[in-house]
Amino acid sequence: MSADAQELALRRPELLRQAVFMATRGRTDAMRRAMVTAEIEQSRGAPTVSDAHRGVLRAMQNLSRSTLADDSRAQDWIALMEGPLDTSDGYRYQLESTLIPDRLRDYAGIRVPCAVIAFGDDLVTPPHLGREVADAVEGCRYVEIAHCGHYGHLEDPGAVNDALTAFFAGHP
Repeated sequence: MSADAQELALRRPELLRQAVFMATRGRTDAMRRAMVTAEIEQSRGAPTVSDAHRGVLRAMQNLSRSTLADDSRAQDWIALMEGPLDTSDGYRYQLESTLIPDRLRDYAGIRVPCAVIAFGDDLVTPPHLGREVADAVEGCRYVEIAHCGHYGHLEDPGAVNDALTAFFAGHP
């Protein structure tokens, strides 16, 4: 998640001229905490679900309603997302690192030009959490791309590229 980029913008602004935070948040809300905690429990050997079930769950969490409504695209994504659960320590560390405290007040100290790109159907990092980051940072541009889930950069790369290009063109 791009909280790392937010922390860099806050702590080492001299390293950046501008920054884009995509599918981001400045705090962990109750639903995201429950999702990550459940995934961590699974990776530690809690009773597990089948690979097929996991593929469906991953697709439902990460893709938009419009992608899931397209049978051909949904089948391709579900097949891609099926697979064994990662039980490595590295994966658990990655999950645990997404459980962040509320940093919104601190992010008000970010001074580099920045933008937040959120995805309208994102269940993993819903747009309202990205909006909170944009609202916390003075002058931060907020862009919400409709009909995309957490993998919005893969579902609609053209819209993401347009948003990136427009931001960077406006802040040479």
